[in-house]
Amino acid sequence: MHYAFSCEEKVRRLLENVTERLVAGGFFIGTIPDSNVLVRKLRASSGLEFGNEFYRVVFDDSSSKTFTKPFGIRYHFYLESSVLDIPEYLVVMPVFEKLAKGYGLELQLVMNFHEFITMYLSAGSPFISLFHRMNILQDGGLSPEFWDTAYLYTVFAMKKQGASPWLGLSPESISYVDNTSFERKVIVMMDDEELDSERITFVDKEWNEMIPKRIKLQK
Repeated sequence: MHYAFSCEEKVRRLLENVTERLVAGGFFIGTIPDSNVLVRKLRASSGLEFGNEFYRVVFDDSSSKTFTKPFGIRYHFYLESSVLDIPEYLVVMPVFEKLAKGYGLELQLVMNFHEFITMYLSAGSPFISLFHRMNILQDGGLSPEFWDTAYLYTVFAMKKQGASPWLGLSPESISYVDNTSFERKVIVMMDDEELDSERITFVDKEWNEMIPKRIKLQK
C-alpha cells in the first residue's frame, strides 16, 4: 500500500483487486509504515532525514514539514538486510479507510507495532518463544534500536462486507471446540470436497487476542 499511494488511481486499483479476491466476511490484513510516526519523527529532526543503525528515512521535499495533499508524499526508506533505499509514499490512514469503504472494505483494526507487540508479549507463551526463535528478544527484552525500528510500522485489518457464503454452511452446521495450543498456519478449505475437520485461527470482535479453535464440520 505504501507503494501504491503515489496516486489515487493506484490505490483504487489495488483495493479493487483485493475486494475481487475476497469473499464476503474475508479479511485484508497488512503492515505498512505508520504515517503519524514518520511525520512526527520528521518534524523532530533538524532536516529531512532520521533513523538509527537499522533504518534510514529521507523525505524528498518538505520545507515546512507540513503536508496538504493525500497522495504522492514520497520518502526514501532503507532497512538493513531488507529494503535497499527505495521510494515509498505516506499512507494517510483516513484517506485509505474512506477509499476502502467504497470497495466494501470496513476497517476493523489499526494498531502501531509497539502496541501490537506489547499485546502479544503480554499474552505469554507461545508468542514469547516465537520471538526467541526469531532472535528478536535479547536478555528478556528488545534492544532500543529494534524497538525504535518497530515503532515505524502499523498493522491494519479490513473486512469485506456482506453475507458470508463461507463453505455454504449454516451456523447450526458448525460447532466450536476450544484448543489451548496456538498454530500459526491457517487453513481455509473452499472446494467441494467432503471436509472432516480443519484448524483455523479466529480473531474476536474486540481484536484483543487471537483465539485458536478447532472447527468441526458436521455432515
